[in-house]
Amino acid sequence: MQAQHTKFYPLISQMLMSAEISEQNYKQNKQKLIRKLHKLKAEERRSLAVAQEQEMLAEVQRMRAKVVEAESQIPLAMAEALRNGKTWSHGLLSIEKYSIGYRYERSD
Repeated sequence: MQAQHTKFYPLISQMLMSAEISEQNYKQNKQKLIRKLHKLKAEERRSLAVAQEQEMLAEVQRMRAKVVEAESQIPLAMAEALRNGKTWSHGLLSIEKYSIGYRYERSD
């Protein structure tokens, strides 16, 4: 009976070592996958931030276009007011100074 136990001991020992190695490989692979997942999530967040930044830059351009459009209507409104006699010279000069000064200050 004793001989049978000693006969299977190396086989059992080898199986246990194989199981331990497999468990270590499993843990290492799991850690690698977790790291890869974290990197992918970080890349996703970065990509979303870049996309959002581009959207904001486009929005700034749209707003600048609206400002330019509004500024282009100032001379028309001033001409219309002068035609209708609804302005006074001091107020007109201050409006011109403001619009010209604003145009030069905004050179970005």
